Amino acid sequence: MVEVSNPEAPASQWTHVPSAGAYVIVYWTGTAPGFHASTECLHAAIGKTDERGRFEIPGWWAAPKPYPVYLRKTGVLVYKPGFVSEIEHREPDGPVVRTLIPSMTPPVEQRLALLSGLAEAGCHRDTFNLIPLEDKQGVAAAFYRAVYDEAVALGPVPPDLDHYLVRIRAKAGIPQPPEPPRKVQLLPPGGPQPAAPAPAGR
Repeated sequence: MVEVSNPEAPASQWTHVPSAGAYVIVYWTGTAPGFHASTECLHAAIGKTDERGRFEIPGWWAAPKPYPVYLRKTGVLVYKPGFVSEIEHREPDGPVVRTLIPSMTPPVEQRLALLSGLAEAGCHRDTFNLIPLEDKQGVAAAFYRAVYDEAVALGPVPPDLDHYLVRIRAKAGIPQPPEPPRKVQLLPPGGPQPAAPAPAGR
């Protein structure tokens, strides 16, 4: 994993440095045979890059399974606060290299939607909630907190976008803020009364 240290320069002059501290989520999708066979997420795990920008997540596919499944694909999500994952390439016979680019202040709704999607990353099942990510490095809690901190740093969120924050808070273990108290206006006896409706036809 590398990141661009001088995004203000033309792309042809970018300087790439190892990206330390980036969170990586790997997920495996496949199909289990049966009458209602369908492709679904089977397993997901999270890790974090070291100072050289490398990460290691043990392969799950080779592990014994209690039932036969057919692998469809392996996907990777990358997150580092303030960055977006834009470029991926592979040298012949070499590893896949992903490049992170500093985020250039995207619209709040766009970034919140991305952060909310990252917070919900993982495998869902019809009869279960989100299955927790395998976390052998013990970095999942820090990942969810980093997503929450970036969401809050975006500033006040319009009410119609608050559902994104609700999801992010839940994954980070942050209590939801209490609802503001409702205001009730009492009219004193003999005080102003609501106007009567106008007679029909006028």
